[in-house]
Amino acid sequence: AWKYVELANGSGTGRAGSSADLVLLVRASGGEPADDVSVVVSVPGSSGSLGDGQRSIRASSDEEGRVPLTCTLPEQSGPFAIDVAIPEQPGPATRIELNVAPAEPAKAQAEGNNQAAVAGMRLPLPLGVRVMDRFGNPVSGVGVAFEVTEGAGRLESGNATHRSTTGADGRATTAFVLAVEAGQNSVKAVVEGTKQAIDFIAFGTEV
Repeated sequence: AWKYVELANGSGTGRAGSSADLVLLVRASGGEPADDVSVVVSVPGSSGSLGDGQRSIRASSDEEGRVPLTCTLPEQSGPFAIDVAIPEQPGPATRIELNVAPAEPAKAQAEGNNQAAVAGMRLPLPLGVRVMDRFGNPVSGVGVAFEVTEGAGRLESGNATHRSTTGADGRATTAFVLAVEAGQNSVKAVVEGTKQAIDFIAFGTEV
């Protein structure tokens, strides 16, 4: 009787570098669970592992057709796959696609710092913060609060404060208009939910 394998639990998503507990379900051709079926699970790529660091393991389904599985997800976010083969039947292995999300925000990088322009004008480049996890993956959906701390310059909203949210590239930005008086302008950006803060300096020059 023909058998097939599917992912029985969860959404197939985990965080980079974390351990994920999965359950595979072996079914017979009619859809009913198939017990005592031997399967070989392997990681086709160069990153990620199974169990205690193995690239391939062999296991058998229990009376409910289930095969518990622990895998260590790659440090790089993006797609991740495992292949499940049933040695007793011909045909290619079943590929189960997982998605690796970035880990928690861990570091922030300034972009557009130390610019200069004529006083009262907009800076050539926006002030930006790139938020990453500990592996360098960009983290989206993170709030960044910008605040003018020196000078009478104004942020994108036209106010002394502005909140932006990181996109898929991990970047949150704001335009900045220098104070009409020549001199130094300062802006602080705080990555919400973390202790990460970045100080920006911009210089307004005489005409």
